[in-house]
Amino acid sequence: MHLFLAAIRCGRRGWVFISLLLVGALLASYNLNNLLAQKSIRVTMGSEVYRFKTQADTVGAALDEAGVLIDPEDHVSPNPTAPLHDGDTITVQKARLIAISADGTVQQVRTQATHPLDVLNNQQITIAPHDLIRVDGQTYAVAALQDRAWNTPFQTLVVLRSVPIMLIDRSADDKTDSEQVQTLYTTQSDVGQALDEADITLYLADRITPDLSAPIVAGMVIEIDRSVPVTVIADGRTLDTRAVGPTVGDALAYLGLAPIDQDITIPSEDSPLEADMVIRLVRVTEDIVTETEPIPYSTDAQFEAGITCDDPIEIQPGVDGELEHHIRVRYEDGIETERQIISEQVNRQPVPRVISCPEKVS
Repeated sequence: MHLFLAAIRCGRRGWVFISLLLVGALLASYNLNNLLAQKSIRVTMGSEVYRFKTQADTVGAALDEAGVLIDPEDHVSPNPTAPLHDGDTITVQKARLIAISADGTVQQVRTQATHPLDVLNNQQITIAPHDLIRVDGQTYAVAALQDRAWNTPFQTLVVLRSVPIMLIDRSADDKTDSEQVQTLYTTQSDVGQALDEADITLYLADRITPDLSAPIVAGMVIEIDRSVPVTVIADGRTLDTRAVGPTVGDALAYLGLAPIDQDITIPSEDSPLEADMVIRLVRVTEDIVTETEPIPYSTDAQFEAGITCDDPIEIQPGVDGELEHHIRVRYEDGIETERQIISEQVNRQPVPRVISCPEKVS
């Protein structure tokens, strides 16, 4: 009231002064109300803590004001629609971005799950007991993951699908002839890798069907014909090696030492193959040779039998004939073992020697 009386006495200048005072009072009242309406809050995200003041009425509005982007998979406590009070702490648990490769597709997902199997289950990706899970490049069996707690963040998950295959493992030793059949589950791409994954020991001489490089197909049958240690004596050498049967002849053929022509083996080719057997391959060759031998001449005495001739006279000298033989000669490892006459012919007939006694010479 006194201000108005003073303004009247001062005229126009007084009214200007009074107006300025009123404006200032209003501004002061507004600022005071704003200060009284602000709330001090704290936002935690992992190890990071942010403090600020806000006039927001809800948790979500406060986060928007603070520039905190919330994805649908993120977890916010209290709920974003909850009313905001001075001194509140807002906890934001951001979902992790994970790349998942499974069944020929790759997808990126956001999730709160921390365990690899939980992440896959949340995405409705079914895992079979023999499948493998690769977490950031490290491969785990399903059973190993089920028994393991997981608190380490990861970025990639790869599902390696397993397929069933049948393995037939045969012994080549006739004494221990056996056939083992088992079903394996593998995530590998070819036969060799599948057998290696199953810890199947192989020897270079083992026969594997199909080939080690053949691609794996669900339900395929892999056969292993096992080799056995043998000693082979052939062509002047002794070879300690491994071979597959079931017979001695099969083993030699596998080693590139198959008998040819009249070659013989000891034991015989059709003998069952046995471990630690000594096999001798005898190279057999034959040759046809020509040989001659003399046909002895006879003596023709031109006097009566019973007459004694002390100094006979040779009327005609005797000459041996010649008999030619065609002979088949058999060699075993270069040593002659047999010869057989296959034909013969007389090249020259013998000429008899003719003698006479002197008194009988005419």
